[in-house]
Amino acid sequence: MFPSVSEYNQVIQSKGGTSLKTLSNLTFIPSRITPIKIYSYGSGAFAVVFKAKDELDNKYAIRCFTSAENDKIERYREVSSYLRKIDTTWQTEFELLEAEIKVGNRGYPIIKMDWVEGELLNDYIGHKLHDNKALTELQKQLVEVSKSLEKHKVGHGDLQCGNVIVSKNDGGESVVKLIDYDGMYVPPLSGKHSLERGLTEFQHPERSHLDYNEKIDRFSFWVIICAIEALKYDKSLWLEVMQGGFNTLQNTLFIGQDFIDFDNSALVQRLSRLNKPSLSFYLSKLRAFCDSLPENVEQITMFKSPNQEQGNNDFTEPIATQPKTDFIKILSNPSGATIFNSAFQKIGTTPCVLDKDEYTAKTLRLKYEDQYTTVFINKNQSEIWINFQQKNPPIIIKTQQPVPAPQDNEWVKVVIFVIAFTVIVLAIISLGKKQENIVYPPTTDSTLVANDISVAVDTTAILVDTTAILSDAPPNNFAELDTSAVDTAVSSGTLSNNTTAEEISMIFLLALNNADCERAWQVTYNPFWEKKGKAWFCSSQAFGGVNKVEITEVTEVSNDGLKAIVHAKYYASDTYNGAGYYDQYFDLTKLNNKWYIVKIINSN
Repeated sequence: MFPSVSEYNQVIQSKGGTSLKTLSNLTFIPSRITPIKIYSYGSGAFAVVFKAKDELDNKYAIRCFTSAENDKIERYREVSSYLRKIDTTWQTEFELLEAEIKVGNRGYPIIKMDWVEGELLNDYIGHKLHDNKALTELQKQLVEVSKSLEKHKVGHGDLQCGNVIVSKNDGGESVVKLIDYDGMYVPPLSGKHSLERGLTEFQHPERSHLDYNEKIDRFSFWVIICAIEALKYDKSLWLEVMQGGFNTLQNTLFIGQDFIDFDNSALVQRLSRLNKPSLSFYLSKLRAFCDSLPENVEQITMFKSPNQEQGNNDFTEPIATQPKTDFIKILSNPSGATIFNSAFQKIGTTPCVLDKDEYTAKTLRLKYEDQYTTVFINKNQSEIWINFQQKNPPIIIKTQQPVPAPQDNEWVKVVIFVIAFTVIVLAIISLGKKQENIVYPPTTDSTLVANDISVAVDTTAILVDTTAILSDAPPNNFAELDTSAVDTAVSSGTLSNNTTAEEISMIFLLALNNADCERAWQVTYNPFWEKKGKAWFCSSQAFGGVNKVEITEVTEVSNDGLKAIVHAKYYASDTYNGAGYYDQYFDLTKLNNKWYIVKIINSN
């Protein structure tokens, strides 16, 4: 039984480097300082990662096991021993240290690895999206890494964006590094089964634990190379899914379902329509591999044009471009729409002329009254028109409108109108007389409260926007929720150790409603969010896209003291999809005696 992430974090926070047996000279570096110090930089299936440095400022990744059997530890010994015998550009130096960190009265093993500075694969692709030469160079390097792995009889086993880093060598040149060797294969492990199968976004749909050799990464390399090739021809593919693209923030365009039903995949169909020879080459390979077994996947090769010499494989088909236009016009009907950037900072109002170089490949938001829309700026565009729905003009009733003289054939209509009007007037007079006989009780503040208690909502905590309510959604029972503890936490600005998991979930939803990113950030702790940072969390793609929240239910469904699950139902209006009803589960973990939301999952 190994310690939990929270237990490791508490020991490192209280004892620092002295918690280590032979590495006591190390100083741990926190991943987050406010509202409390958090030292973990992320966790996987078997371990949690911490960052430390020595007196010379050399940085290391300290991986502490959260679950592992003796066989797992033995595999690490074999991998460490084998990698010390080879010399490659992709590997990261590491060593297994037995009983190195003390938690309670027992020592546990750790893995010490060089901390690789650089960009994760998906971040690097995003930064180089408009540099096709850099994308081609990345493809070449990945092909070389694949060849090197097989040459040395090594299989990584879990190639994905989080395990591929583009770093810089001593000469300042980009170099691909692989990290996280939990699922690695080396020759001494021949005959064993794989302990993990990797993310479905990068793995063959038929891969099993029996697939464990130096060829297990072939399919993953084909997926990555194909995605990069597609991005040379259509940059909008890299937009996030909610914006019409195929970027889930942890994939390279493809998802697992694409490989299960390849030809019916929306992504594959879109890539096929690009009709580019190089892209068609990679798609045909992937299609054949998906219809076959993992052991039949070929080693990755670059596309070669028929006009190329045999030894040259860096061909990239030229991309057609239109004459350069320095500026782009943003127009709307009606005019006067406000233009925001992705961080919801105001740029101007329509009609507006923008510098194309500054805004190409960026997403802008436009708001007209209560209507929102987004636009992606393409470098080949010179003008963008946005049509907003215009509301019906108000009906104007004139105080004196001349009544035309009735025609001979309209006298019946006039008589009917006079009779109907007389009946209505008599009914109103009769109703007024009845109401005169009603005796109303004296009105007091307490009476008002008593009469309104069934719909009482503390509007200082949440502003209810009834435009976000769907007519066919479940009834609102927000009035049944006890928000007193939440109100105290929100107003005081502090969270105590007594704040429950259910109350933390309420605070998060109220923060969404009030556009209070700081408060939402304080009650969450997700390794992916932490790595992206607070600025990303507060951006429109993540936090700012949702607002106008109206809670209908927040219920704690499980709690073992360290982990809890809260069921939340709420209405929300977001700038992409409009009003919607959400049914979700919040996973919470207790760190330093306080609850934090670590994951949000849709119930369906």
